Amino acid sequence: MKNPGKELEEYIVSRLAEVDGWAHTTIASGAIFNDEDGRTSNYLFQAKDTTKRSNFIIPKADWDQLQSAALRERTPTGDFRVGIFVNRNSHDQIVVTLDLEDFIGILERINKNGKE
Repeated sequence: MKNPGKELEEYIVSRLAEVDGWAHTTIASGAIFNDEDGRTSNYLFQAKDTTKRSNFIIPKADWDQLQSAALRERTPTGDFRVGIFVNRNSHDQIVVTLDLEDFIGILERINKNGKE
């Protein structure tokens, strides 16, 4: 039987691995602590495959758990990881949600490195 959630996690990891070779799914994909489904060297992600809905819905408890997990872990450079929530809806659209301050921080690092 096909597992759409696992399929989405693997798709996300395959795309992330193109820019960060350290991308991988976590053991049991969040089932142990229900915090995250995968990670890269700087990011944690949780994936929700809501293929029965056209809306993108993030349960607050899931968001809080992901952000808490991101604050418990450090990147190789000592910074906190960024929690990213990925949703896929019934129209096969995939969106990424992250905290505004994390988004601003990413843009600042891009601009600092001279890449816009």
